[in-house]
Amino acid sequence: MAESRKRQTSVFILLILAAGTVYKVPYLKSVFYDQLVASLDITNTQLGILSSFYAGVKMLIYIPCGIIADRLDTKKCLVFSLLGEGILTGVYALLPPLESWN
Repeated sequence: MAESRKRQTSVFILLILAAGTVYKVPYLKSVFYDQLVASLDITNTQLGILSSFYAGVKMLIYIPCGIIADRLDTKKCLVFSLLGEGILTGVYALLPPLESWN
């Protein structure tokens, strides 16, 4: 019984850490605003457009992803989404300047 309780507590703590990490990544721009603008070599307006694009895509993808998540195993869905978030965060961290995207 005690081992099961420890496992439940550790899984709960890991879920809290994962949720906190996933939530904070897109909002790093509020902490590192100047560094982000300088490293991407963009203007304030361009960063605002990128943030708006991010929010729009996120809003559009919530409904189909919710439907898919209802049909899949919770553990597999969680592992897949956290791996995807980790990969995308790594790509975000290594982004080249916006002008080189053309």
